[in-house]
Parts: sequence; structure tokens; C-alpha cells
Amino acid sequence: MDTAKQTLGSSRLEFLVTPALVDIVMHGKFAMLSADQPSTGLQPFIVPSGDTAELRNQQTTFFTLHGERTSMTAADSAMLNKLKPRAPMDGTEAPDQFKRMALLIFVLFGPGHVLFIAYDAFVLNLAQEQSQLHRYKKLHPIDRLLFWVRLMKRNALQLSSWFEEVSLSSGPLSPVRDFTKVFDQIRDEESWEPKVSTTLLEALKISALTSLGQPSLAGSSLSGMTGSMTNDSTISGETSVGTPRPAPAEGNDRVTKVDFLPMFIKFKQDRSKTQEIRKSILRNEKPPLPKSKVSPADDMCLAWHTNGGCNKNCNLHKDHVKYTKAAAEPLHQWCVTNWTLLATN
Repeated sequence: MDTAKQTLGSSRLEFLVTPALVDIVMHGKFAMLSADQPSTGLQPFIVPSGDTAELRNQQTTFFTLHGERTSMTAADSAMLNKLKPRAPMDGTEAPDQFKRMALLIFVLFGPGHVLFIAYDAFVLNLAQEQSQLHRYKKLHPIDRLLFWVRLMKRNALQLSSWFEEVSLSSGPLSPVRDFTKVFDQIRDEESWEPKVSTTLLEALKISALTSLGQPSLAGSSLSGMTGSMTNDSTISGETSVGTPRPAPAEGNDRVTKVDFLPMFIKFKQDRSKTQEIRKSILRNEKPPLPKSKVSPADDMCLAWHTNGGCNKNCNLHKDHVKYTKAAAEPLHQWCVTNWTLLATN
């Protein structure tokens, strides 16, 4: 985990390995038991912020009392570590929980896995869309109280449904969910919010919100929904708070590069926007990009290769094809020489 934090530029982000998380990983319990059980499944509710200093003090006390060579049992660890699934209540906690989830996926599946590539794209987009999300919360003050809970639940359901499909399939890997689509839906005022039940609120220790004079919060129960997480209506269905928004437009313009090359990982993690880099090329501040192997008259698509995805209507869409490491090396060398990395924390 420490190595992953350094690789992804999140070395200052604390990550507490709880007994519940160990149990989930060791026994492959990746799918949630139900939509309202945030203590189950491999999803961002299970990696909240915690008081690292307090936990270390408790562990120090344990070894002082029992000796440094004493093995800590699972029961001891569970007793000391009180970290539980918790609702992200502000714009600092939530992004950190999503980052921890990306770290966990990186460790478990590797940097080249389609799930990490898709989820990491969500984390990067989340950082870039903060101003848009802030505007949304100002326009929808009723939603503001539970905005991060809704976004995290949607994210958790998408992960859980994919894990469940994979566990039930003996064929090729199921297509990974497009975690970034939610930002387009928010921007276009489309429906994206999963319903929030009193069961979930109580599990997250925020059931007091149901008494704020908003009966729709308490009346949006999903408590009867167990088992399969594959119902898309639970992910982007009608909002339970305020006026329902128009139905989502069909289709999605973003295409994910499933064969992302790890050689571009540090550029993918950087906060620089490829659009701004291309503008600097047009201003002759940087040299031209290498030419595409499939369309020699055009440049290679910087976003496709370094971000792990691009818009299907991109002017360089012909370059949205699979590249071998050798074929992509000219672009890699261009990035090493001309890409000015920004801080990723």
C-alpha cells in the first residue's frame, strides 16, 4: 500500500487497514450484500478517514501491556480499531475516500487492469470537476446535505454490480462501468442520484437527517432491495429529493482505453490537462506530437494514450486504437521531455 501511495502521488493520504477490510479482501467478498449495507463489499464507504494517531496510541498501549512479540489476534485488532463505514459529509473527506478506493484497486488488481484505469479516471475527473459540483450544490440546496452520500452510493453500486457480474461469469471479463459519466449527467441536469433510505442513513450514523423536515429522505427506502446490484435504475434513477429531472440521454460520448499502458501512469496521475498542453503546442511553446500509426497525417491523441480515454467525437479519433509499448514509445519520450508535471496531492 505504501508503494502504491508513492506511485499514485498520494503518500500523505492515510490508509488504515481495518479487520473488516481484511475479511473482505481475504475472502473475496467484493460485492455488497445489499444496497444499504455500506460495511460490506469492496467500495469507498469502507475506507473512511480515521484518527491515525489515536489508533497508533492504542496499539502502543497493547504492546506495552502484552509485550512487543505478542501477536495481535483478530479480536484484539477489532477491539482497538473502531473505524466504521462513515458518510462523507464534506468536499475533503469524500475525494480522499475515493482516492483510497483507487489505491486499493491498484494494489489488488494492478495499474494495467481495466477496473483501475476506469476508476482512476473517475478520481481524476472528480478533482477537475470541483467547481461544477459546487455550482450543482448551490442550485440544489436540498440535495446538498446528502450530495456526497449519493455520489458515493452510486459509485459503490457500480463497483458492486461489476464484481457480481464477474463472479457469476465464466467467460470474458464484463465491461467495466463508466464511473465518469456522472459528471456529464450532473452538468446536463440529468437524473443521476440513487435513492437514499433510512436504513443506509442509520448504517452511516446520520439518521438525524431524516428529521430535518424533508419527508422524502425517509420515504425513499431501498431496504427491500437485496441480492443483485445490476439494476441500473438504482444507480441513475429518479431522485427522491426535489423535482425529478429529465431522463438521461442515451449513449455516452466518452470511450475508455482498456489497454492503457502503465508507462504513461505518472502522466495520467498528473493534474495537467491535455487540452492545455495541446494549446501550448499550437502556440509553438512545445514541439509537435508524434504522428499516429494509423493516420500518419494526424498527431497521436494525447488524451487517449495518457488519460486512458477520450471523446468518441475527438478530431483524432482514428488514433483511438491499441498500441504496443514499442509503438507508443515516441509519445512516451515526448511526454518525458515536454510534459511539465504538476503536484498530484
